[in-house]
Amino acid sequence: MIRRMFFPGLLETGPVCDGLLAIRDGIVNTYIVQSLEGLVCFDAGFRRACVAQAFTTLGLAPRDGRRSVSNAHERFEAVPY
Repeated sequence: MIRRMFFPGLLETGPVCDGLLAIRDGIVNTYIVQSLEGLVCFDAGFRRACVAQAFTTLGLAPRDGRRSVSNAHERFEAVPY
């Protein structure tokens, strides 16, 4: 409940619409666009293990088919997996 009060725009892990997935990682979202050429990830997430588990849950492999990772801004924890 407190998370929703302070971070109301966060999405749960799962599909957002056709070709777009969201990964909820604590107080941040990572977005994945599924293109014909592979995966495009926006933001790298906060915790590597949480993002890797979400990839598994979504039926994706973190390294297979990844086309690119784009960070929207610089932070100490935003490291590609």
